[in-house]
Amino acid sequence: MTDFADVYRPSEEHEAFRAAVREVCAEKVAPNAAEADELAEFPKASFEALVSADFQAPHIPEEYSGVGADALATAIVIEEIARVCAATSLVPAVNKLAKQIHAGTGGFVQGVAAIDGVVTAIKRSGGSTDGATLAATLEKFKKVPTLSGLVSFSPSLHTVFGRKYRVIEINKNKARVVGYVTAKVVPKI
Repeated sequence: MTDFADVYRPSEEHEAFRAAVREVCAEKVAPNAAEADELAEFPKASFEALVSADFQAPHIPEEYSGVGADALATAIVIEEIARVCAATSLVPAVNKLAKQIHAGTGGFVQGVAAIDGVVTAIKRSGGSTDGATLAATLEKFKKVPTLSGLVSFSPSLHTVFGRKYRVIEINKNKARVVGYVTAKVVPKI
């Protein structure tokens, strides 16, 4: 009879990977977690720590300058980051979703509006994270309300457009909104 505990036990390589991720998280992510939560801001310092350690998108294949981690290693990265900062754990999780959409469409989805769009697509797809399903849902978007505003999605370029963006002026290290711009059409490339 098979011992199922052994079947599902992570390999020594996965455990070594976990230890490396845990170390980065303890040293570079955990110290930023409370402040990011308190200020309700994107955890930029934690993101930069993940980027410098190649943990922001571990599933990206080596031929695209990624580390080529398998699904279990990617889950380990998300789990270890979530142990110290739930907000930061979304970085590799959303990157993984974007890769699945790329697989379904042949195009990348990126940026805050795209993340809101992906979340909305997951909801509209009944919770599915299948790349082709999400791509098909996104391609139907025409002025869909998201946290980032109204989002439309171009099937030809797989890009978000129609969202209002703030124009910010920075003077003497002080930022202020000076206006808004909206991309109303998909550029012809």
